[in-house]
Amino acid sequence: MYNNHLESEKISSLLLKYSIPSMVAIMVSTIYNIVDRIFIGRFVGESALAGLTVVYPIIIIVFAGTALIASGGANNISISLGQRKFEEVKRLFTSTMVIATLFGIFMSVLGILMLKPVLVFLNVEGDVYRHGYDYMTIIFSGVLFQLLAFTLSSIARSEGKATFSMLIMITSAVSNIILDYLLIVLLEMGSKGAAIATISSQGIGFLVLLFHYIFKSENVKFSMKYLKVNFEVTKKITSIGLPAYFSTIGSGLSLIVLNYYLDLHGGVAAVASIGAIASLMTFFDIPKLGIQYGVQPIIAYNHGAKQNSRIEEAIKFSILYTTLAGIALFIFIQYKSEYLISFFLGSTHENIAIGGFGLRAYSFFIPITAINNISMAYFQATEQPIKSAFIAILRQIIILIPLIVIMGAIWGIKGIWYAIPTSDLLSIVYSYFSMRINLKVPSNIIKPIDIVQLTD
Repeated sequence: MYNNHLESEKISSLLLKYSIPSMVAIMVSTIYNIVDRIFIGRFVGESALAGLTVVYPIIIIVFAGTALIASGGANNISISLGQRKFEEVKRLFTSTMVIATLFGIFMSVLGILMLKPVLVFLNVEGDVYRHGYDYMTIIFSGVLFQLLAFTLSSIARSEGKATFSMLIMITSAVSNIILDYLLIVLLEMGSKGAAIATISSQGIGFLVLLFHYIFKSENVKFSMKYLKVNFEVTKKITSIGLPAYFSTIGSGLSLIVLNYYLDLHGGVAAVASIGAIASLMTFFDIPKLGIQYGVQPIIAYNHGAKQNSRIEEAIKFSILYTTLAGIALFIFIQYKSEYLISFFLGSTHENIAIGGFGLRAYSFFIPITAINNISMAYFQATEQPIKSAFIAILRQIIILIPLIVIMGAIWGIKGIWYAIPTSDLLSIVYSYFSMRINLKVPSNIIKPIDIVQLTD
């Protein structure tokens, strides 16, 4: 029976079995992104780091479409595996890859054509413009490899091959770090070298994944008869992928607004600070993202197999694990914030102080922010994409962007930093009660006493 352990294995160990490889993969990916920025900040300069920070929302928005396709395809594949519909799995896999390929080609052409107007619209000038333009021109030229690698990696996790996906990401990460040193430090290629390193390392991961799905995969594989994608399949994939799309779009849009108002109130130093903070937070978010990626296929599979009690148990353990990890991270960040920022901004004490304050504010509710991620995973995996999508845009767009504008106008740069934990708290409250009501369980379903009892 395919993946029967998803229906029978103890949830506490099953969740770790699926989440830990995802955490390791995210950690390695995050480390090489941080190393990338350290290389640029230390060996190219603050303007180069600010340039990459300014164009980063563009990258996020490009990947929003990929997240829509990859997440929708992967989640549908996981549900179909739970239902033992293996022919449908082939159709979904082939259609997902065709759609992702067409989207990648479209974004490559559009990105190259629209890059200059977008940078002008964002009011990017001088050295910051030059570094951002050089970096994104190369990224757009090879973006197809990045998008396809991301899609295949998501599908691998959805069918229970989290360890395989992790190994691919480690391979790409190690390749990126080696190429960063070679191209940025030794050959002094600057921002262009960083972009070439990124595209090349992702291309290596894509080729390994492609080889697996052409020659090694048993149930999830290409089928020539499904190369022509029909409307119903496209709708099925994209509707389930909406939460990932809005989450990614929201992150990109809020970062654009954040960059603008930080520049308005704090200049290049503040923009460079949020670049450093964003890199660090991707590292500190590893536990909650790993759990989110780990629990989603478990919920989706058991949703397909109609095992609702296991879904509830998976949610309880997800909250337990992420809360414990979040408490430890909160203590560490509050005491070591300026030390962490100094890895990126070593020039002046003022820059380090700005970044340290921002990092402490940004991470204030880190012990419980995973509730947002877990609720999104739950609604998406149970085929309720609209509810999941609303949670995705609630924090980043509906709450955060207005708060940045209002609180920034009243309290300046400190108000901008405080807008972030305020939006966290409001969205957490909504996510928690939405998920609890949807599960139709008593109000004490996720009480601390219940979570403690689960570990006995």
